[in-house]
Amino acid sequence: AAFPTAPLVVRGQLLCRDVEGNVVRTLNADIRLEWGATPPRAQVAVADAFGAHLAGMSLRRPQGRPVEVEVFTNDPPVRVERPDLDAAIAGTDFTWSDLTLSFLWWPGGKTYATEMKKTRLCYVVDLPAPAGSGPCARMRLWVDAHEYALLQADAFDTSGRAIRRLAVKSLRKIGDTWTLEDLDLETLTARTRTTLRVLESRLETPEAASPAAAGPPAPDVPPVTPIPAAP
Repeated sequence: AAFPTAPLVVRGQLLCRDVEGNVVRTLNADIRLEWGATPPRAQVAVADAFGAHLAGMSLRRPQGRPVEVEVFTNDPPVRVERPDLDAAIAGTDFTWSDLTLSFLWWPGGKTYATEMKKTRLCYVVDLPAPAGSGPCARMRLWVDAHEYALLQADAFDTSGRAIRRLAVKSLRKIGDTWTLEDLDLETLTARTRTTLRVLESRLETPEAASPAAAGPPAPDVPPVTPIPAAP
């Protein structure tokens, strides 16, 4: 509910790191998130360093109905039959579910504690994974109790072992709204990590979405804002 209702357009890079933290591969990512649309929807495109299309996805979440998703691969894009949203994208640690924060739509979540995380007081929320979520049996989220911003999300398998960790490295404030900025996705079992480094993000105004409309340009996005210290 704290996410912006206007379309959020993100241009970034996926930095794939080995077990020693060295960047071994860099990909480009373009993301468009429309959480306030009816139904909520998202589009993601991943390309190599030369701009060749590697993978893409279009997702819609109609209320009361299963998620609608299309996944594409290769250049030119070819539609994938029976796509797996929890499969790794183009050799990175990220999945389509990660980039679209799909776990936030899982039902049955419970807030059971508060805990300090990154110097911030957070609500700790457990989410049972729906059927077909791969090895993930549940997610645990840390949500800032003041800003309602997601700071970390851990995935656990059926034995209770943490297998993956999505960590927010920084936040960006556009107007009065905090949005996710740089993200780390770590595969804990393999000790590999991919960073989504945001190069540009903006909220799309109605004027900006319509080329024929006259009016002022969308406001510039301020520089990356570190996660603020607790008051």
